[in-house]
Amino acid sequence: MPRVRANGINLYHEEAGSGIPVVFVHEFGGDWRSWEPKVRFFYSRYRAITFSARGYLPSDVPDSPEAYSQELQIEDLKGLFDALKIDRAHLCGLSMGSYTTLLFGVKYPQRARSLTIAGSGYGSGKNREEFHQRVAQMADQMLRGGMKAISEVYALSPARVQLQNKNPRAWE
Repeated sequence: MPRVRANGINLYHEEAGSGIPVVFVHEFGGDWRSWEPKVRFFYSRYRAITFSARGYLPSDVPDSPEAYSQELQIEDLKGLFDALKIDRAHLCGLSMGSYTTLLFGVKYPQRARSLTIAGSGYGSGKNREEFHQRVAQMADQMLRGGMKAISEVYALSPARVQLQNKNPRAWE
């Protein structure tokens, strides 16, 4: 398994192609496999790189809640760049990954050729309090029953149903 040591943990990654790197940063409900259609498109012209973030198998999954934060996500991404000897790359992030991508670009602008921020912003505007309540409820359900406790609700949310309708393989 291709893993690199980054920011004190092992991150699983895959890459295809050569040339200027494009790094894909996945969403909460995905992992390195989420980007398969994009990697297939880009690898003929770029070095397409996808990885599983901290807490997503086959990367390390630390037990301690303190081992997870937005700042750690940013530093994990920097560590991935460093381990793969990437000076600068195009970054493409979706949802949770888009926020990591955005903050990485703000903190390390010299490392980013471009930022593609997709599906970002929920919880950062007028609905911030509602967002925090939903996240707290989801976290409580996960602590009581694991990911299985929220997976059906999450998998059948309005955004997921659209993915299921358009691309059943990706939804799986």
